[in-house]
Amino acid sequence: MSDQQNAPGAHAPTMAPVKHYDLFVIGAGVGLKIARACASDLGWSVGLAEVDKVVGTCLNRGCIPSKAFI
Repeated sequence: MSDQQNAPGAHAPTMAPVKHYDLFVIGAGVGLKIARACASDLGWSVGLAEVDKVVGTCLNRGCIPSKAFI
């Protein structure tokens, strides 16, 4: 850390407000569709964390595209 960051009176960076979800899904695979539908039926709010394409590897690169070669 620089001396400026440790200086008296220095302000910490601000963070985005915290959001609360009834269900938080890590990874947007095929299970997301089912989880979202069930949560919707219950009136729940749903959060999602995904670093790649939504609907995951099976649809985009894995199981389903490989069936085209069979």
